[in-house]
Amino acid sequence: MASEDFRRVLVELRQETMHEYHISQLYHSSSSADEDQNGFNNLYSGDKQSRFSRSEVLKKIEAIILNILKSLEQEKVPFLEYNNLDKWDNIRFNENHGLSVISGQKMTKVSFGSSKSVIKFSLMLKVLAIIYKLVQSDSYRTKRDIYYEDVKAYGKQSTLDIIVANITYLLKLPRWDLHILATSKGCVAGDIQFNDSDGNFYECRNTSGILLPAHILGINNINTRAAFILVVEKDATFQHLLNYGFCDDFHPCILITGKGFPDINTRLFLRKLWNELHIPIFGLMDADAHGIEIMSVYKFGSKSCSLENDSLAVPALKWIGIFPSDIRRLHIPKELQLPVTKADINKAKDLIKRSYIKTQKALVKEIELFLEQQLKIEIQSLNGFSNMFLTRVYIPQKIKSKGCHHLRDCSTYSTVTPAIWAPTICSLWQSNRFFTLIFFLLICII
Repeated sequence: MASEDFRRVLVELRQETMHEYHISQLYHSSSSADEDQNGFNNLYSGDKQSRFSRSEVLKKIEAIILNILKSLEQEKVPFLEYNNLDKWDNIRFNENHGLSVISGQKMTKVSFGSSKSVIKFSLMLKVLAIIYKLVQSDSYRTKRDIYYEDVKAYGKQSTLDIIVANITYLLKLPRWDLHILATSKGCVAGDIQFNDSDGNFYECRNTSGILLPAHILGINNINTRAAFILVVEKDATFQHLLNYGFCDDFHPCILITGKGFPDINTRLFLRKLWNELHIPIFGLMDADAHGIEIMSVYKFGSKSCSLENDSLAVPALKWIGIFPSDIRRLHIPKELQLPVTKADINKAKDLIKRSYIKTQKALVKEIELFLEQQLKIEIQSLNGFSNMFLTRVYIPQKIKSKGCHHLRDCSTYSTVTPAIWAPTICSLWQSNRFFTLIFFLLICII
């Protein structure tokens, strides 16, 4: 059972989360009304995470087609033009809502008169026609279904994925308003129940994880007693926490995993829960460059989805680990440490150059330390201390420290009850890592 200190911290964190949510709402209320000279504005839509009506979507598509017809009538080569979101120059960052698009910057032009882009131009019109029919009939399709209808035209699934993304930039619409859905890969478990858009009931307690439905915005009747949400990077950690009863032992909570780099549906679901529940959200990732990037995608958003980050990013997410600094702090045994690869180093160097990362001093220090020590660990490495170390010690203490990077600087750090420590101590003694646990306790006290 969770200690009184643990419950007190969760109450404090919920108050902070609600405050952060209201600040975010105020920011969007002021910024969403401000369009730039090109008529481009944020796609924020409050709790609904959808802004445009079906008639507005249809009008936008009709305007695109009308421009093409006018070009043909004037014997001009028709083209499609949209923001180039491959460049960081087109992206801005705000602490209250994450990454978003700056219009009027570098543009991508797809011309019917260019041999390099004529096929892409044709495919974009093909998908626009499909979207028009879906919106008009108020029906939904997955990208996978659309791909298999004409495999020869698209060649591969990734081609269709890029086309759909480009159309969101072209129409300046979030992809869920296009009525094209993505197949989910993320899972949820814990104290939560809900219905999907078809009325199917999802009971997530006492399960090994339930795959999220494809139509996230259609989820309704959410019922939960959870005091917080924990997002974990990998399915292996997700299953480990469930197997060792983390949700039951400390407090009813919700566990979510994107099974690696999160898909849009997992991020959309997390944002929906934040909008509706206003409870603390924590992130647990590997202590490496890719883990840090995954955390930043949940918290700040991504470049490729910067048009939709208002409905995807969760600025209130608190990163509780694993930090590169934990390798030294916890004296992780060498056999559990992993050498970094060239790809790890390149990813870390890329991260530290990003403007939004530079605003996060504690995060920058962790990346710099990662590059300095040239070591990484996976979440599962903590199981080397004990199978219960992660669930009974590490996560609870990190939550009690409110996601603080340096545990020794956190006044909220307190001792876990003997009932919780007893099995962990026994397990550590048997695994010859008892003294590492004592060292960890001393750091907590200091």
